[in-house]
Parts: sequence; structure tokens; C-alpha cells
Amino acid sequence: MRLVLLAASLSLIIACGSKEATPSGPPPTPPVAAAPPAAAPPAAAPPAAAPTAAAVGHLPLAAGALAIEIGGARKEFALRATGEVIADGAVIGRLSGDGVATNGTGKRLATIAADGTVTIVGEAETFTVAPDGSATRAGTPLVTIGADGVLGGAAVAEAAAGSKIAISGDVAARQALIFAWLVL
Repeated sequence: MRLVLLAASLSLIIACGSKEATPSGPPPTPPVAAAPPAAAPPAAAPPAAAPTAAAVGHLPLAAGALAIEIGGARKEFALRATGEVIADGAVIGRLSGDGVATNGTGKRLATIAADGTVTIVGEAETFTVAPDGSATRAGTPLVTIGADGVLGGAAVAEAAAGSKIAISGDVAARQALIFAWLVL
């Protein structure tokens, strides 16, 4: 930019001639130094995204469902990304990203720690739900998930003997979904 201004000034001097003018009138005012060009304002940081239910706490909340078939009848047990737990179309409870399970009236039923340890309110015994949805109590499998998504294990046999339970939806929902199914 300065080079362009210097070249333009030099061209102007050459074009007008280099004769000295005789001063007439008041003496010229000394030139004022031009202010340096203003720097562009720093780019504003993009607005921070509001945390989603899945992003808050240690329990990933994502949409998932269990399809339970008992004697030809099909029942749905689902988790929404908002933490709502749905059974046969009705909200029966809620999970929070920090690992708290409450029933439909808001009563705290259980918690799941960051390591997957589940504590049910009023019970001393705990169990663990892994991120893949498998669950164990004292080394005994409560819930296993086959490659086809079909659940097995002691909790499945106890809850719905002779039935088939299959999991579907976001894999990230498995821990929360199984946690909700076991405590609600």
C-alpha cells in the first residue's frame, strides 16, 4: 500500500513539474501524519452450542429401543435422546446425563456411576452395566447382547421367560437403555 502511494506521489510531482512555487498567502500547514490503517476487528468466536442431553454428564443418552415379544404380543420399551423412557407409548420415567433414573412422578430410583456401577435406592447390592449394554452382578451375566441384537442372561430369563427381547437404535444408547430397563 505504501509503495502504491509513493509511486502515485512521484507521478504527481513529475506531471506537475518540479519548479518551486513562490509562496503567496499564509505558510502551508505541515502535513499531519496519517494514522495507521485500522486493523480489522478480531473475528468473533462462533457461539457455543448448547449442550445436548447426550453431552451432559457421563451417561450417553441417545435414541434406542427394546422390542419385547411375549406370546406373539409385541411391546416397546424405548429411550429418547432427551432421557425420557417410554413403555408402550407412555412416559414411565426419565434418565439424566449424570446417571440418575427417576420414575414418572420424579422419584429417584437408581444411579449409574461413570464406571457403570448401578445403585438402586434402598438396596445394598449393586450391579454393573457396560457401555455395550451387557450387565453383570457379582460376575453373573444379567444381560448379554448377541450379534443379532437379541438379549440373553439371567435378567432376561427372569423378566420374560419364553420371550424374545431385541435391542435396536443408536449403539451409544445401549448402556442407558439397559440401565433404564433394569431399574424402571
